[in-house]
Amino acid sequence: MTNTTSKEFKETADEIVAALDEVYKGQDGYSGSIVLKLLPSASRMLRAPPGIIAVLQIIFKASSEIKEDDVIKELENNTCDNCLLSGATFEPTDLCAENPCDVKTSNCTSQDGAYSCTCLEKHFQTDFSDRMCTACPSGSRFKDNTCVKDELYSDQNNTNSQAQRQNNLYAVKRPQIKLHAQSQGYDNPYYQYDSESDFS
Repeated sequence: MTNTTSKEFKETADEIVAALDEVYKGQDGYSGSIVLKLLPSASRMLRAPPGIIAVLQIIFKASSEIKEDDVIKELENNTCDNCLLSGATFEPTDLCAENPCDVKTSNCTSQDGAYSCTCLEKHFQTDFSDRMCTACPSGSRFKDNTCVKDELYSDQNNTNSQAQRQNNLYAVKRPQIKLHAQSQGYDNPYYQYDSESDFS
């Protein structure tokens, strides 16, 4: 039953989906249900056949005004005697538990059966995805929810800074270091460093 490609899984999943379709067919925005896993009854989610737990998604359109409590009430009120959902219980799970948002660039918040991704500090959302954010490219910084060119990293300023650093290097006189090798009766000479400093 845990093998999602098995005939037994498919048949049981189809029965569960058909029962849920019947329950929610009158609800505005109901799009369908998907059975993700069938587990032994140690878990507590939607109980399907005796001893089986179904982990599933009940999907509504984003424009639907249904709330999480409404989904649970509808399920509990529409169970029938001797049918698949008889005695079924429903335990909602946190949608963020499956990490739908990029964990490196955003935070996930879940409420009323929906989730949203909020950008981390110094990151912003793009038109390409609402599940991940991006940082400003090199040479710019994040300011007032947008990337602005950073004068410290502009090409012209970068060139001037490099030239200035080179000038500074040549302006400073380095101490001269002389290397002396002396035998002193040993097989290997030792080295002595004499420093002659002249900063005049």
